[in-house]
Amino acid sequence: MGVLSIHGVRSYQGEKPVQFDLSKYVTLIYGQNGSGKSTVSGYFYKPGSSEYSKCSLQPALDMNYLVFNQEYVTDIFSQPSQPGIFSLSSENAEIKLEIEALEAECEQLRTENNALEVKKCEVKGMEERVKSECAGQIYSSTAEIRKTALWDLMAGAKQTNNLYQTILAHTETEDTSTQELDDELCRLEASKGNPYSLIVSLLSFPLNENDITLLKQSLFPAGDSRLSAAISQLGNIDWVASGQKWLANDICPFCQSPVDSQSLQQEIAALFDISWETAMRQLREVQERYKQWRGEIERIGQQLKECPLVSQENIIYLHLLELEQVYQRNEVLIGEKLASPSSSIDIEDLSVPIDQISAQIISINTVINEHNRKSENYQIERKKLEQKLRSHIRKLAIDMIANHDEQLAELANKSSSLNASQKGIMAQLDKLVVILRDKSSQIVNTQETIDRINEALRNLGISGFHIAPYEGRDDYRLVRDGENSDTPIFSSLSEGEKTLIAFLYFLETCYGRKSRDDDDRRERLIVIDDPISSLSQNYVFEIASLIQHQIIRSRIAEKIIILTHSLFFFQELLLSSERKKRPAGSCPPDWTLYRVSKSLHSTATLVSEKELLNDYQALWHILRHAQKDDTTSVMIPNIMRQILEYYFGFSGKSETLHQALEKLANGSEGEPGFRVFARYLNRHSHQDARNITLHESVPIDRYLVWFKKVFEAAKDEEHYSLMMERIV
Repeated sequence: MGVLSIHGVRSYQGEKPVQFDLSKYVTLIYGQNGSGKSTVSGYFYKPGSSEYSKCSLQPALDMNYLVFNQEYVTDIFSQPSQPGIFSLSSENAEIKLEIEALEAECEQLRTENNALEVKKCEVKGMEERVKSECAGQIYSSTAEIRKTALWDLMAGAKQTNNLYQTILAHTETEDTSTQELDDELCRLEASKGNPYSLIVSLLSFPLNENDITLLKQSLFPAGDSRLSAAISQLGNIDWVASGQKWLANDICPFCQSPVDSQSLQQEIAALFDISWETAMRQLREVQERYKQWRGEIERIGQQLKECPLVSQENIIYLHLLELEQVYQRNEVLIGEKLASPSSSIDIEDLSVPIDQISAQIISINTVINEHNRKSENYQIERKKLEQKLRSHIRKLAIDMIANHDEQLAELANKSSSLNASQKGIMAQLDKLVVILRDKSSQIVNTQETIDRINEALRNLGISGFHIAPYEGRDDYRLVRDGENSDTPIFSSLSEGEKTLIAFLYFLETCYGRKSRDDDDRRERLIVIDDPISSLSQNYVFEIASLIQHQIIRSRIAEKIIILTHSLFFFQELLLSSERKKRPAGSCPPDWTLYRVSKSLHSTATLVSEKELLNDYQALWHILRHAQKDDTTSVMIPNIMRQILEYYFGFSGKSETLHQALEKLANGSEGEPGFRVFARYLNRHSHQDARNITLHESVPIDRYLVWFKKVFEAAKDEEHYSLMMERIV
């Protein structure tokens, strides 16, 4: 459990993070110097550093990080004294038994607390499932909405979880339908930047009561004419009125008989006096006003057609048609009245269709006003519609949400109960810790740690200096035999001695306490970065054994990460691990092996034990084919140096190699060019940073001859012959 991602720091600048799976007990990482190993240990040494801001550990591990690397050595031993490491004295057996009993009780309480934590996680998981199910149900309830333009109103809340959060936070409901809201949205979008003119109401009806009375009245000629009685009796006044214009040349226009036209004209004129003419003029005015009013009907119809908000099915068109028909019938009647003034005309009442049309225009204008209001306040209206849509969705999911709330309330009660129990356990634990600290302070000391470190130094054959208590304090200091104890000596130690004393000190910190009151009971994560750096090969096995027995097999940590540049040290850790029940050539089942390498950027790859054990043979393979292949001659000395370091270092013959190179470079058998070659081969990592330039013109054959002489001088020519004769 736990994946470490390294990115954006030092040599880890590739496009993607480099990941290390830390789920197994031991993670063993091999890589040459400069490949990027120290960056991994640096993350755990300073996890909060801004340098590692782009790095992460998922999931985060609440563990006690104990890290050994060069930063640790510098930080601890660059000071005049080192912090004391506290351990329980074994002298007071009675108090120690009490402490063990208290620790057992504390452990039991922690176990109970962990069990409660597991139950809390289960409740938390159930809560997440309830939320997830409700989120899915709410999303499903919007299936119809998602097919419409309404879904665009849910921007930012279209994903299942976001929709769930949005609808739960929205408490109002709306009793509407998706279709109604969609229609409203269409109207709103249609109004955007597009206001419409109102429909102008019909002008008032042009005929008044006098006009209507006039149409009903029968018009007759004046009574003082000699023709008046005869015309009234015959009832042909309308015929006479219309025919008088044809009276001329003493011929009657009606019977074609000779007459005195002047006298007849006077008689007829006497019939149609001023009152008659006035009435007829009024009738003609009524007819003209009535004709002009017809334009109102046409105007209303045209305005309605131009307004998109009025559908063709609107009832106002039916009322307009009815008005048009009544109008036409009345127009015919008025014409008949003018043609026959003596007739009585009763026109149809237009008030009903006019009132119906006026009412519809008021209704239509209400819609237009609402449309225009939305046009002027588009953004505000869109926000309102968004809220209505959320209320609609809340209404659709109201039963689901009610069930969700009920389940979460039950789980919240369970969680509260667990928290109360956990609080009680922690209160008991705090009391026990206080008692435990008091008991521990009575026998805790730093002397036993000092004794163990000094004993380990003696066992490793290190003499001349030791660690001693700092008088009057709980700190330590390094002391060289025969010198003033106040004299700082760490800087005068060799690199190997510094590494050894620092690593022994680190081992004790893994077991001990940082202070008298230290009670950090978190599980440990131990990181060890290149503990054999600058050490003689003689100590490779000792350091590997200490790590294997005191850290790995003792199970003092939950997770262990070991990094090294030494293939021999890497192999020794694997070889010294428990090999029961695992096939040969395979790594332990609870180990993960990585190789870190660097070209342009650092990379990490999973490897098997067999792959790394074959690196030595691969180097010899390159030499065997060097004469055939187009191998760059400059590569050959580097490969030869690695072979010599691996072979003579692993076999414990580093001094033999050094003597053989000195003999060949400076002895009587020396030859031109070999001295530079020998100097190059005799470099050791961490010891010489200078660059040595070889002669690129030297042929590969000459390098192979010199290389063979090294094995002959070291009296290991048999191994050379064995490896070079393995021709593929």
